Amino acid sequence: MAGLAPPGPDTVPAHLTPSGQRLLDRLIDTPVVGLDAAMTLLVANPCTRL
Repeated sequence: MAGLAPPGPDTVPAHLTPSGQRLLDRLIDTPVVGLDAAMTLLVANPCTRL
């Protein structure tokens, strides 16, 4: 939008940390998604899947 190139996959870390995965595993009754800095979906728990 501002004439800047969007970040490529090699510039945005696309991994979920172990602590983030533990948090996702514990929130079984709450819809939770994990996104990277480019707003790419990395993981989602079963509550968020239709």
